Amino acid sequence: MAVPSETSSTSKGRRGHYMRLLASCEKKLDWQRALDLLGKMREAGAIPNLAAYKTAVHVCAKGRQWQQTVDLLDEMVGSGVAPDVVVYTMAIHACTKGRQWERALTVFDRMLQQGLQPDEIAYNCVIRACSMGQQWQRALSLFNDMRRHGTHQPGLITYNVIINACGKCGNWQEALQIFEEMSDADVEPDAVTYRVVLSACERGSQWQRVLGLLEEMQQSGIMPDGFACHTAISACEKSAQWEEAVKLIDWMCCVGVAPSLSTYVAVLNVCDNCRQWETALRIFRELGQSDLSPDASAYNAVLRACAKGLQWRQVLSLFEAMRASGVQPDAPTYTPVLAACVASGDGRRALQHFDEMGRAQRAELAPAACRSLACACEALGDCGHAAALFSSPGPAPRPEGRGSAPESMVQALEPWRSASFWASRWARRGGLGRLVGLIWSEHVVPYLTVFAFRCRLTA
Repeated sequence: MAVPSETSSTSKGRRGHYMRLLASCEKKLDWQRALDLLGKMREAGAIPNLAAYKTAVHVCAKGRQWQQTVDLLDEMVGSGVAPDVVVYTMAIHACTKGRQWERALTVFDRMLQQGLQPDEIAYNCVIRACSMGQQWQRALSLFNDMRRHGTHQPGLITYNVIINACGKCGNWQEALQIFEEMSDADVEPDAVTYRVVLSACERGSQWQRVLGLLEEMQQSGIMPDGFACHTAISACEKSAQWEEAVKLIDWMCCVGVAPSLSTYVAVLNVCDNCRQWETALRIFRELGQSDLSPDASAYNAVLRACAKGLQWRQVLSLFEAMRASGVQPDAPTYTPVLAACVASGDGRRALQHFDEMGRAQRAELAPAACRSLACACEALGDCGHAAALFSSPGPAPRPEGRGSAPESMVQALEPWRSASFWASRWARRGGLGRLVGLIWSEHVVPYLTVFAFRCRLTA
């Protein structure tokens, strides 16, 4: 007897059952079960339709499963189910989130080949992918195509995305031009718009434009937040505009915009670079009075500023406060501290700090710190520490920048000359055998070659 064929209503009923299960997966973002359900649908004869595939693609995209999303797209085409703009857009989004910008562009091109017209969301997703791949020219071309031929004109989000894309690719001129064109398109900038255009100009070291945009932001009724202010201060730091940076952080404190630790450090760095130790000390004290705790980078910046101002007592006092607060000194910390010890006539204290350092810190000491230690050895006639200084590994070499290697080598060798001189005095006092053993047992090479191995290239 012939088995009766399954009716269309039965097939629809089964598909409806699986669609409800897929909807449950969508709520739970259970992409693995969603894929399993698609397979069971096919086995049960309930061929997945566009809605079923769309749900599965959405779950995989939300779960950041870009490969499964693209596979589903291929499966749809192979099964004769035509993906729509929404499905393609979700696949582009999944690839972008998975940092697969080239695959995202490929999916977008496939959508165009199918004769589909991208909407604003699709354009936004693919422009983000271009930004990730540093493809600002392609991003700009897509943006212009959208304005000329698209049925959907760019909105606020699209402008924010394209400005951000140009800025991240280092093209601040295009980012600024698009920002200025927003008024002609009757698109009002928001806080995000100002943040991305500020970042673009900051990357281009355009501190004057950054300050102008910050003022324009306030005039438009948008209060600059911590990010916008930090961007402006960072631009001032890059251009050595310490007065503007200090004005900004003072303004932030006055209007109630709390500076972050990185903002304080940026101001301290520009004060250090411009030799404004008094201002750096004031900013550092304000940092201590805030809800934030200074880290090693903050201490290092104010220590350098005070050292450049020859404020040796301040340097040593700050260093003691640093250790008392539990902040671990690193190799850059010791450059101003050792200089302060030697300048204050306390070479023994400098050598004590050298004894406290770990092997990694000694390996990262800057040439200036090594010179300070060598001076301390010379002043005290401490040949033992001189030999230890000579035996310590120097800064690690850099594989790149070989063109500057000879100059760097001379710089690295310079601070060891005094130490080697006192090591030789130690040899004349009766330690010749030990000194020769140190040189020949480890390297069996001429004296200057030992220096070349021990004093590796500075960073």
